[in-house]
Amino acid sequence: QIFRDAGVSASTAGVLLAVTMVMGVPLSFVLPALAGRMRHQGPLAVALGVFGLVGYAGLWAAPAAAPWVWALLLGVSAVNHWCGVRIHASEDPRTRRNWLFTSVAASLGTLAYFKYTGFFLENLDVLTQRLFGVPVPVVSVLLPAGVSFYTFKTMSYTIDIYRRELAPSRSLMHYSTYVTFFPELIAGPIVRASVFLPQMDREIGPT
Repeated sequence: QIFRDAGVSASTAGVLLAVTMVMGVPLSFVLPALAGRMRHQGPLAVALGVFGLVGYAGLWAAPAAAPWVWALLLGVSAVNHWCGVRIHASEDPRTRRNWLFTSVAASLGTLAYFKYTGFFLENLDVLTQRLFGVPVPVVSVLLPAGVSFYTFKTMSYTIDIYRRELAPSRSLMHYSTYVTFFPELIAGPIVRASVFLPQMDREIGPT
């Protein structure tokens, strides 16, 4: 359904789903076994981050998508990462709140625009036509894939830093892996940054 919503034909969507299943099912067994043999998850985090970004960038090829869909993900992620750095660097409560407000406003503003602009304009059009007989142009806004998940995930990152439960990630790749982690990006649940990111630096062994 994700492929169909992006404007891909039914036949092409079926082929893409088959390819995803053929590649995904074996990897779901191989990757956990591989992770259990690694002393550090750094290379695996890099691979997951790259796959997440490349997979999302693949929406460029969708008829209903455009380069700005991928740029939006990077923009929201960058703004929240910078806000997290500024929150952590300050001890002034007011400054910390201001940066947190900037983070939340950027994330929720993005989400509200893409999810509710059409709904708001449609209702405004009905209201103005009934009251004044004047129509309001209704704009159809494309809903980017995963926008609800990555906006709340990036907010979780800055909120956890504000609560002093997490320090800013020293690795942009680890941060990118958290934001673009594909199983969560399309279906949830949203895992807090303070739960996900520390696992990127943890030494692991066979279980």
